[in-house]
Amino acid sequence: MIAASLLGALFAAPLQAQTATPATTVKVLPADSAVLLISAAGSIHSAPDKLTLTFLINGSGESDAAAKAQAATKAEQFRAAVIAQGVPASAITAASNPPQMGFVGNESFDPDDTSAASRVVAAMARRHMSAVAMRIRLDRMEMLARVQKVATDLGVRSMGSPVLELKDDSTAHRAAIADAVAKARADADTYAAAIGYRVVRITQIANQMPSQRATDDGSNFLRMMADTQMGELHDVETSAVVTISFIIAPR
Repeated sequence: MIAASLLGALFAAPLQAQTATPATTVKVLPADSAVLLISAAGSIHSAPDKLTLTFLINGSGESDAAAKAQAATKAEQFRAAVIAQGVPASAITAASNPPQMGFVGNESFDPDDTSAASRVVAAMARRHMSAVAMRIRLDRMEMLARVQKVATDLGVRSMGSPVLELKDDSTAHRAAIADAVAKARADADTYAAAIGYRVVRITQIANQMPSQRATDDGSNFLRMMADTQMGELHDVETSAVVTISFIIAPR
């Protein structure tokens, strides 16, 4: 009787659910399939919302101390004038001084009067020169014209062209990647169609140039140098390069 009860309880109890082994799906490539490797570059142009200016304030005197003092005084005058235009003091910092270069004796005098030329050259040679480099970062583009006018009024020289940037380039970077991928896919379709094939799928995608943003900085700088020489400021270019492996097969 006890054995019968135990047997009945055993069959009456619910069966334990068993975990099924997941089926493995094997994707078989079409016959005569091939791998097509495509590299493509994408880019996006954006209006800058941040820029950096670098200025050089020169001083001269009968001694090194006098030259440095004059340069420091002019630099402080320039700094105060820029702050008066609405630039925060925290946006103005010291920059590295470039090597001293220039011409001696280019003042106006009679070219036939060699003694006058000699006196000018000798006088310039006796003078000591000094310079203070100043970097100004602006996050309002309309401030550029004000700062440049202050520099012109005070005789302060700009070092190179403004460096244009984006406060947040993540959106532009994503757009550049999407552009690169779209171009790669379009090229893959073109290559495949040329031999009577079609794109089946993507097997691998890689960022070919991880340092592309650094390259952007260099290309933007060179382009801006040419642009600003003509008095123009242009946009910021963000680019990305991808390499994609496609599987192609006959149509």
